[in-house]
Amino acid sequence: MRPVVQLRSSAGLYGADRMVLALARHLPDAGQASVLACIDNHHLGHSPLHDEAQRQHQDSVLLPSKGRLDTGAISTLRGLLRSTKADCVHAHDPKSAVYAWLATRGIDCACVATTHGWIETSTALRLYNRIERALLKRYDAVVTVAQPQVDNLVAAGVARDRIHSIANGIEMIEPTLPQERLLARQRFRCEPGETVFAAIGRLAPEKNLSLLLHAMSRIGEDAPIHLLVAGDGPEFGMLALLIEALGLRSRVTMLGALDDCAPIYAAMDMLVLPSQSEGMPLVVLEAMSAGKPILATAVGDVPALLAHAPCSRLLPADEIAWADAMRAAIGTRSDDAAARAYVREFHSAPVMAARYAGLYRTLRGAGDVARAA
Repeated sequence: MRPVVQLRSSAGLYGADRMVLALARHLPDAGQASVLACIDNHHLGHSPLHDEAQRQHQDSVLLPSKGRLDTGAISTLRGLLRSTKADCVHAHDPKSAVYAWLATRGIDCACVATTHGWIETSTALRLYNRIERALLKRYDAVVTVAQPQVDNLVAAGVARDRIHSIANGIEMIEPTLPQERLLARQRFRCEPGETVFAAIGRLAPEKNLSLLLHAMSRIGEDAPIHLLVAGDGPEFGMLALLIEALGLRSRVTMLGALDDCAPIYAAMDMLVLPSQSEGMPLVVLEAMSAGKPILATAVGDVPALLAHAPCSRLLPADEIAWADAMRAAIGTRSDDAAARAYVREFHSAPVMAARYAGLYRTLRGAGDVARAA
C-alpha cells in the first residue's frame, strides 16, 4: 500500500504535535503505511516534533525551511512525495496546508487536512488562518476534531460532503502507582500534604492562565495547594512576573516545556484548564485516561468530554468561582474509572488511527479525486 505523508510545522510539543505522533505511530497497525514530514522551524533552528519522533524511533523526515514560505522546502516535499510514491499528504496546520497544496500540483496525490483549531491572537495568525481557509475549499477532505468547527468550515466555503469528524486520540496513561506518585511529587518539590493542580499546554493568551493565578491569590496562604505549570510560549515571561506580583512564588512552579508529561499526571491531583478557546484538548483526554478529575471552562468539546467524567466540573471564566472550586478540592483524591474507560473505548490512539485509515481508503476508492476548481 502506498504511504500517507503526515505534514506538520510546529514550534513545540503541544497537543496537535502529540496527536500527529500518535497517529503516525499507530497507522501501520491499522494497515496504512505512514511517513512523518516535519517542516523545520526557522525561529528555533530545529523541529521539536522531528526530534521527538527520532527519539521514539519513528520514520520522520526533516524539511529544511528558511522562512515563512520557502520554495526549497516545497520542492523537497514534492521530491519526498514522489520518492515514497505517496498517494496522500495530510496537513496538520496552516503552513503545512499551503506547502502540501503547492507541492502536489501536477502530482496524483490527494490532499487531506486536519483543523486543530484556529487561534487568532495576532495579525500573523489571522492571516495564516485566512489563507488556510481559502485553500481548504480545494482540499479533497478536511477533518475536524471538534464539532463546532464544522459550521466554521462550511462558512469558509468548504463543501459539507468533504468535511469529516474524527476525534483526537491519545496514548493511554495508566493509573499511577503509589511509588510513582511519590517520586513525581518529590521531583517537582511538592509537599506530601499538598493538593497539586496542574496546567499543561502552550502558554498563550487563549489559555487564560492569568485567571488561574488570580484565583489562587484569593486562597489563603496557609492552604496546602501547589500549582504546576508545564509548557512554554509567548506568555511565559508575563506569567512569571504575575506569579511574583501576586506573591505566589512558593505555591506555583513553572516547569517550562517537557518532553514527557507522564510524571506530571503522576504528581497531580487535578488538571485545571481555564481556556477561552479549545477544540478537543488532548490534555483533557490524557487526564481522563489517567483517572484524574478536571476543572475546566465550557469551551469547544470540553463539555462533551466531561459529560463522561463524573469527578470533573465545568466552571465559568470567573476567578471567584475558580478560587472556590480549588479550595473545595483541597484534600480530595479521586480515581475516575468511568472517564478512563470512556477514553479507552472512543479516544485511544488505535481507534483514531483506524478511523483515519478508513478515510484514506475512501479517497483511494474514489479513484482520481475530483478537486474543486
